[in-house]
Amino acid sequence: MQQVRLLALTIAMTGMIWIAADQRVTRLVEIDLAFAIRPAPGTTLALEVDGPPVDSLRITFKGPNRVLSQLKMIQETLSIDLPISERSSGPQTLNLLDELLAQADQLAGIPEGVAIVATTPSTMTIVVDHYVEKQVRLKVDSGNYDFDGDPQFDPSLVMAWVPERQFEALPPDKQTITIPIGRLIPGQAQEGQLIQQDVLVPHILDGGVSVLRLDPERVTFSATLLQHTKRVRLPTIPVHLMPSNIDIWKRYEPRFAEDPDKRILTIAIWVRGPEDVVDDMAQDSSMYDIFGYIRITSEDLRDSETTVLLSKPVYIQNLPGGVVLDEEPDPVDFELIPRF
Repeated sequence: MQQVRLLALTIAMTGMIWIAADQRVTRLVEIDLAFAIRPAPGTTLALEVDGPPVDSLRITFKGPNRVLSQLKMIQETLSIDLPISERSSGPQTLNLLDELLAQADQLAGIPEGVAIVATTPSTMTIVVDHYVEKQVRLKVDSGNYDFDGDPQFDPSLVMAWVPERQFEALPPDKQTITIPIGRLIPGQAQEGQLIQQDVLVPHILDGGVSVLRLDPERVTFSATLLQHTKRVRLPTIPVHLMPSNIDIWKRYEPRFAEDPDKRILTIAIWVRGPEDVVDDMAQDSSMYDIFGYIRITSEDLRDSETTVLLSKPVYIQNLPGGVVLDEEPDPVDFELIPRF
């Protein structure tokens, strides 16, 4: 019996020694981690990957079984965000293993006791540029509008931080920023009116190069509006009755004074706007999806159980930019007849 207990103890101790030894055995393991590059803090780098983007990196780690097991357990929470240090402009081939080892102290989440010994892919080519400060001229996109004299920006030049090589590769007429003023002008603006607006400067050059930051971010636009407009009549604009409560239609049926048999009401409206736009609208206003609506509220009914006579204003929706109502449409007369 003593021998049996001794044998069992020996087996247990041997197993513990074997497990402890196995935990200290060094081996290799491959793990796929999300991967990205970024300029290191304090640099002026603008980075682009030359070729297909590398958003995942297979890394070969070396270390004790115990630590590698911990690493595999947390691999879903890990990613490699590789800071790229200052270097010269132009194409650069990165040895990813060397770059990772040089930045090992900044790789968050990697347990102590493991070493990175290989990566797949082993290299990646990037194009390095440097952000520089350039003075950029502002231009105006007036849309459908014309102006009396040249529109003005205050200031007319802004300081832009742009990638130097990309900027210098653009022709001069593309080293500018265009502000689309046409769609920012109020629709009710009148000919001869002085327009002054504080506008946001887009963060992109006319040549398609992105701007890191601008100074100032906003400028003041001013110009006197001189728009060639035309007045046209749109004869068949649909008008919808819009009740504040859908239950109204359970109680009442509309009948229009103009045509009692009509179920879909249309009206004519007069609009004014850029000649080419309103001529197009006059040819086929339906493609602009212009419509009117009449609001019906419970106050209009006053809990009436008899026919209700109403005369209500029409509100017009979906007029294109730069096009306005030249006169308000006449109110519509109609009845709401009880269904029961």
